Amino acid sequence: MNLKSVIGIYPGRFHPPHRGHLNAYNVLKLITGNDTYVSTSGKVELPDSPLTFGEKQQIWVRHGIAPDHIVQTKSPYKSLEITQKYDPDKTSVIFALGQKDAERLRVDQGGYFKSFNGNTSQLDPLSKSGYVLIIPEIETMVDGKTLSGTAVRQMLGSDKYTDEQKEKFFRYIFGWYDIALFKDLTQKFKYNKMNESIVSKLKRIVDLLKEDAIKDATKKTKIAFVNQKRAELKAKEEKLKTAKIRLSNLSKTQVTTTNKETIPTEVTEQTDSVDLAKQRKDAQDTVKSSEDEVKQAKAFLAAAQKELSAVSI
Repeated sequence: MNLKSVIGIYPGRFHPPHRGHLNAYNVLKLITGNDTYVSTSGKVELPDSPLTFGEKQQIWVRHGIAPDHIVQTKSPYKSLEITQKYDPDKTSVIFALGQKDAERLRVDQGGYFKSFNGNTSQLDPLSKSGYVLIIPEIETMVDGKTLSGTAVRQMLGSDKYTDEQKEKFFRYIFGWYDIALFKDLTQKFKYNKMNESIVSKLKRIVDLLKEDAIKDATKKTKIAFVNQKRAELKAKEEKLKTAKIRLSNLSKTQVTTTNKETIPTEVTEQTDSVDLAKQRKDAQDTVKSSEDEVKQAKAFLAAAQKELSAVSI
């Protein structure tokens, strides 16, 4: 393939960029040479992303990376701000990523990203594919210890350690010492630790407010449910009352063929014996069924009232 160049991009958050990050960058640079870039956003979000792009760039420069090779990007894992400077049909791109990031980008799963096999002469242009170099975990370690941005921030911002201890850790974690950066970062991470505490408290307050809101909504729902069960009980009691009146009237009904004028005033119906017996049986069944429904409705209402009481506490 008549490719003009192969560029390397090392994307990440870098809060802060330490020796482990520099090791990974240098692994990529062995392949892509001077066209190797650091790609990071300027997003600041406490407490986990406290550094501005300028602060990160300053540390990378102190690591020995040229300022114009440290690029602020909106989406580091795309890095359009870097790739758009090159001819997309005559340039290949290799991203240096950890295993987890590679899995997240679904490398070798039929999408844009493919694994880099070590041969730069057989790469597709970036208009077609992007390649991923998996950075071995050992390259992100110092003296056998995995470096964590969170651990670095906590150590440098902690009140548990003296300035002398922090300075020693600073030299270890960055590989050099800069008194101005040391003061800036220790104050920044201490400040952000304070903010982290405030953020945690505010989050708890918000959670409590959410809990109250949920509790209030739940209470309203339970009240509506109780009212519904109360209405259902009332309807079933009316049904039972009607059924009992029906049964009472049938109990007073006589079997007779006389004129209506001879029927006692308290008798409301007349019919033959077979039909009367059937009506009385149906009425008795209806009364029994209605009584069961009323009993069940009372139980449902009692349960609903109990749930409402539990929410109201």
